[in-house]
Amino acid sequence: MKRTYSFHKGHNSSAFTIVELLIVVVIIGILAAIVVVAYNGVQKQAADSAVRSDLAQFAKKLELYKAQNGRYPTNATQLEAADIKLNRSNYSLTNTNGTARNNVYYIITNSAHPDGAGSHYAVGTVPKNALTGTICIKDGTIFVASCSSGDATRLLISAASSTDVELAKTDTSWPSTGYSSENGWAAWTE
Repeated sequence: MKRTYSFHKGHNSSAFTIVELLIVVVIIGILAAIVVVAYNGVQKQAADSAVRSDLAQFAKKLELYKAQNGRYPTNATQLEAADIKLNRSNYSLTNTNGTARNNVYYIITNSAHPDGAGSHYAVGTVPKNALTGTICIKDGTIFVASCSSGDATRLLISAASSTDVELAKTDTSWPSTGYSSENGWAAWTE
């Protein structure tokens, strides 16, 4: 039994197979995922840096105010006089559930503190789209800690004078919030 084979001259198949197409689609999907993750990371780093820059300027303005007045600003009017600027787009105006929230807390020692009124300060912030959930300042030092509420920020400076939480709250004042859920942006943030 003799087998015969026939070949068609001029027939070249240049189409992709389904497997080849699927491999290309998977590779493109993986590359797109890597790009999206990297882009989001860069955006979050930029937001984090912007808040840290705001806080560094905030600290410098407060130190200048203290050098001129012998203490840190003790009310919103004095904060406004300190000429503090914040990039408002860097700070969250809502909680994760969408309700309005306060976002920049300025706390100072009052006369009940052993070092006196206006001798120490803390700032707590709630950045928007940053790497960290909160960024704080305590007497000029910027760091990441739990300072997403007024009470948490207050404890940053009062803990040195008292270990009792309720007593520690009495030696500090909460003179201002950058954005208040009831009053909008404070004048000193402009």
